[in-house]
Amino acid sequence: MPWVPLELAAVHRMTERPRELRWAVLLGVAVALQYVGGYPMYCLMSLYGVALTFAWRTAAAWRETG
Repeated sequence: MPWVPLELAAVHRMTERPRELRWAVLLGVAVALQYVGGYPMYCLMSLYGVALTFAWRTAAAWRETG
């Protein structure tokens, strides 16, 4: 689970700057390294957290603009 802070940071940057593709690429690389590096269940659990964080931040940004 050492990749989770990097994944959450990438999600944070993706929601702040949606036009920059490098944060999505960084998130993909971090998820891939986490999956290859160990037990896949940890990857799945961290992806639940990443998805929840992305949904939360997207909803918050949508509420601010609309």
